[in-house]
Amino acid sequence: MEYFVVGTDGRRYGPADSGTLIRWAREGRIARSTTLIDCHSGSAHRAGDLAELAGSFAPARGSIRVDRSEPRRPEPVRVRRASRHDGRDAPPEIEGGFFDIIGPKNKVAAGLLAILLPGLGLHRFYMGFPFIALLQIATTPLCGIGAVWCVIEGVLCLMGRMRDAQGRLLRD
Repeated sequence: MEYFVVGTDGRRYGPADSGTLIRWAREGRIARSTTLIDCHSGSAHRAGDLAELAGSFAPARGSIRVDRSEPRRPEPVRVRRASRHDGRDAPPEIEGGFFDIIGPKNKVAAGLLAILLPGLGLHRFYMGFPFIALLQIATTPLCGIGAVWCVIEGVLCLMGRMRDAQGRLLRD
């Protein structure tokens, strides 16, 4: 199989076949936590979760620690798929080299909270940014700066340009 490698700089490299990935794992160029994208299906995997790479990773420098706990199930990665003009699914979209993971928060709810109740920072509380919400509340008495700030962010939320506290996109 062939995979794209998502580097620490967020850019995609490859495609690379299994032999190349094994060599890179032995050289320490990829780690168990490195994200790999299957070229054919577009699904994302952690390098350590692939059976063909399991015994190939270079040992960590320093002491070797053996983890005797139960193996964890890999968490599913949600990737937004675009549609081509012919109706088939396109490969996953990657902005800035990172997957667009969609979170549980709704962009319409966040946008309406910001626009209908400006200056209260409720949309920031909703998205998981309490400090920024308090800052918006504190700056509202200063000529309404916090309220204008909230309205601008409300429009950005509705356009899908804002992310929650974990860096995930807001749901449609």
